[in-house]
Amino acid sequence: YLTTIYAWVGIFIALAMGGAVLSLWPFSANIMNLFPTDIGVFEKAVNYFRISLLSIAPQLLAAAIGGYFLGIDKPYIPLYSALLGSASNVFFNYGLMFGKFGAPELGFVGAAWGTVLASLTGAAAIFIAFLLEKHPPVWPMSLN
Repeated sequence: YLTTIYAWVGIFIALAMGGAVLSLWPFSANIMNLFPTDIGVFEKAVNYFRISLLSIAPQLLAAAIGGYFLGIDKPYIPLYSALLGSASNVFFNYGLMFGKFGAPELGFVGAAWGTVLASLTGAAAIFIAFLLEKHPPVWPMSLN
């Protein structure tokens, strides 16, 4: 019972932190200025960084729920969701970078979008597993 409550708290914290990380968006160029490079690489790095910020919340969500499954002695669930996320990362990156599988050819930016989609895929898989768990999750806000 308590592990489910702690899992929901972890989910809320993960989503809050993921949202907070998005506040770095306007400072992306300043952050990338910390790493000296030529202007062509700089512009690509700023775009990649901005897009990849969108993958933080799903990754934190997957980590929080993964901790829940490790705590209830089901380590195979985070393993499978991580494998799915890694495989989908290869698929999405290849497709979006090189315009395969009917996707647009986005090059460098496609790698960032591919990583975002893969993070969402892995997070969705483990979140669905969490919702389908034998002991239904307790909504923490309903506790008295």
